[in-house]
Amino acid sequence: MTRSAVVLLLADGRFPAGSHAHSGGVEGAVNEGTLKDIVSLRTFLRGRLWTVGLVSASLSSAAWMVASRLAARGLSTEEEGSSQVSLWEEWLLLDAEADARISSPSLRRTSRTQGRQLLRSCTIAWPSPLFAGLNAAILNGPHYPVAIGACVFVVGLGMDDAALMATYASVSGPGFAALRLLALDPAQVVSVIAELAEDIDRVAAIAIDAVKRDVDQGATESGRWSRLPALASPWLDFYAEAHAEMEVRLFAS
Repeated sequence: MTRSAVVLLLADGRFPAGSHAHSGGVEGAVNEGTLKDIVSLRTFLRGRLWTVGLVSASLSSAAWMVASRLAARGLSTEEEGSSQVSLWEEWLLLDAEADARISSPSLRRTSRTQGRQLLRSCTIAWPSPLFAGLNAAILNGPHYPVAIGACVFVVGLGMDDAALMATYASVSGPGFAALRLLALDPAQVVSVIAELAEDIDRVAAIAIDAVKRDVDQGATESGRWSRLPALASPWLDFYAEAHAEMEVRLFAS
């Protein structure tokens, strides 16, 4: 399988990572009446990209970096003769940073559910001891961006691919969820996502720069990623909690 084919496979909404079952806040926003047409969808997706998308891309890029460091050291769980935190513990620290950036309990559960599903599918398709180590380190499942970074590394893609996949996923899933919920014209939804293509690339580049800056400053030597972007999206948190209380819903979140 060529490199481009792997990118397409992982980015495909039909890849069994469970993303098709989650609306990314769209169903909650539709229920509240704030998302109702293609114009409001455009605003919603742009805001989601520059908040959730940037945070997710940064975490995915950092996860790719941790995976590459583990592979370079032979997936060892020990760093002999060093007082530094082990790289397996670095997974825990990075996952904790992801957890700290998700205020909504419902969104935390959703992120871990998607992370487990993505990791399971990738483990079956591309068996790797790194997946086993990640599962052992984070028993309740890694957050979705952490799983993205690990999977992208294992299949032989680069950090830029991890960032791009995270940013694309932050708008593509919600965009097509809106199509189903509002009976929008599919061509119009695709057009909105196409309009965001330049921003998607820009957000991915910003995320990569943030991770590289931490590496240059030696932050990863202690396994700490606290300086990664941490933009808030309070309306998405609200929509997630409101969605959890809905009696009838099409999506799991």
